Parts: sequence; C-alpha cells; structure tokens
Amino acid sequence: HHQSALEILVTEPDTVALAALYEDIATQSIMSGETEAALASAQKALDLAKKMNSYEAIARSYLTLGSIMNWTGEKKRARECLEKGLNIALDNGFLDIAVGAYNEVAGTFPIEEEEKAMEYYKKGYDLAKKVGTIYKQSWIAANLATRHLGKGEMTKAVLMAEESVIL
Repeated sequence: HHQSALEILVTEPDTVALAALYEDIATQSIMSGETEAALASAQKALDLAKKMNSYEAIARSYLTLGSIMNWTGEKKRARECLEKGLNIALDNGFLDIAVGAYNEVAGTFPIEEEEKAMEYYKKGYDLAKKVGTIYKQSWIAANLATRHLGKGEMTKAVLMAEESVIL
C-alpha cells in the first residue's frame, strides 16, 4: 500500500499527505529492522515538511526522525530532534503532538538523568490530561509507573499503573 500511495503522490505537487506517507514508511521500516531506509524516509518527510513550511508536519517529522534515532541508540541526536519537534508543537498549539514528544524525549535520558526523564513524563502526562487524550495519558502513566518501580517507589508505581489500566 505504501508503494501504491507513493506512486500516486510523487506525481502530484508536494503535499502534507506525502510527508505523512514518508513518516509512515519510516516507522514501518524501523519496525522491520530496516534502519537506513527508516532514517532516509524520515529525513524525506522532514525535508518535504520544511519545503512546504508546514509546522505541524515539521513537528511530526522531527518526532519520527528522533524516535528512530532513539531506537537505534543515537540518544543525543534523538533528543535534539525530539526537542525541536516538541518546541515547534508547543509554539504552534499542536498539543497532541507535544504530548507524544514529551513522552519520547523522556525516553532518551540515561538512568543517571532519571529526574529529567521524570520531569518530561510528568509534563506530558499533565498536558495529556489537559487536552483529553486518554490513550496517551494511559501510555505515559504506564511509563511513569515503570520509572517509579525502577526507583523503588512502589506506592507511586502501583498508583500510576492502576490509573493507566483504568484509563
């Protein structure tokens, strides 16, 4: 389906749909273990989004690229991309994108920077509540539960896990 959509969209003027398609191809590629293809598609999405000056697509593309870099172990570069995406999303009112960005940035911090990770998770969790994105609120609550568990904070871990399940 990706190939069929690509054959159609590349013959037309550049669109946000094409950038979104490249993001989706990038995500599928990384899930299939095709790291270089994933990075190339994510970069195409970002380049196209910038060319069209679509801040929403730029923010999403930075998140896709940063997430892939995080999965491949490039934590520092991943965080840079993710924070760019987060800032663009916040500056332009794309709050649902910002929620995901907070969660993704948090996942780039090493264990010795656990407090920074927790800060990002908490901001993402609070924003998810504010905008009413139940799925992402549950997702971040589960991540917070795991982090609290890792810190030996069992009561907090159980409360967050229960909240995640309820959501």
